[in-house]
Amino acid sequence: MRTIARSREPSPERARYTYQNPDLIDPELKCPICFEPLLDPVVMGCCKNTLCRQCFFVDSKECYLCRQDPTPLQDPPRLVHSMLSRIMVKCSSCLLVMPRDEFRAHLHNVCPIDCPNGCPITQTRSSLSNHDQFCLAKVIPCLANDVGCPFKGTRETMDTHIQNCFFVPQRLLLLKISQLEEQQQIQQLAIEQLQRASRKYRMIWKTQPNTSRVHFILRGYHFRVQFQRKGEKFGVYLHVIPGKKDADLPWPVQSTFSVQVLNQLRDADHQRVFSFQTGQHPLNFSRPVGNDLGRGWSGVIENVPALKPEFCVDQMVVLLLKLKLTSHLI
Repeated sequence: MRTIARSREPSPERARYTYQNPDLIDPELKCPICFEPLLDPVVMGCCKNTLCRQCFFVDSKECYLCRQDPTPLQDPPRLVHSMLSRIMVKCSSCLLVMPRDEFRAHLHNVCPIDCPNGCPITQTRSSLSNHDQFCLAKVIPCLANDVGCPFKGTRETMDTHIQNCFFVPQRLLLLKISQLEEQQQIQQLAIEQLQRASRKYRMIWKTQPNTSRVHFILRGYHFRVQFQRKGEKFGVYLHVIPGKKDADLPWPVQSTFSVQVLNQLRDADHQRVFSFQTGQHPLNFSRPVGNDLGRGWSGVIENVPALKPEFCVDQMVVLLLKLKLTSHLI
């Protein structure tokens, strides 16, 4: 006999039938634990007795009959299965008599049951789901429940309700309003993301030494702005440099960059007298690899005549920088 794995599968249909002639059933086909005809039988590996699978607890370490290790469990001969399948049973619901191996199909496809919604039409278990879609006694919500109608009633009364429902004629308008509100929320979220994707920085650059650098971390991207003096002029350069989260960020990334030079000899309200920026087209940066800084635009603005006396006082220049991401917001 072949060895089979242990399992525990209680039979839900066993309580739904009775045996037609229980006194005529061969005692050798009955379980020594429950004294009922064997159901899903297994043979003990120790004493070779046959039990119902659900009567043998899989957590048990010994046989109930001989107190020995019951493993390995085995499948009984095919003849035993054949004799058990021909035992006649009577359905407790419709009182039909059939062989036991046909009862499961009978229970699912033939035996009538009452509609759970309370309508007078009887169904089988296999057709119940289809009937439920058209049952007049089923309680359903109003067609306009998605716009606020709280009514629930049977399908039979729903037509009358819809004719008098305030929400149904207004449903399309209310849905449109809801969609507009949702779009407004999405736009507001996008505005907030854009606001978070920009950075302003006010700095004082001492023109001695000739080169100065500022680092930004914006939404995980690492930017470096470099200022370099060239006689009476200076250049501004923007780079993307390697960062810790580069592998998780989308590339390429686009950004705009602007610099304002503040006039230090005028009142605060008139300081911004000279400014320059990258233009209408954003800068496109790919992921930096090693010493390759961004592989996109690097030298952005050069040779700006901003070291005049009104801009450079005591070899110091006051700058207002603005860096903004224009794509791949995360």
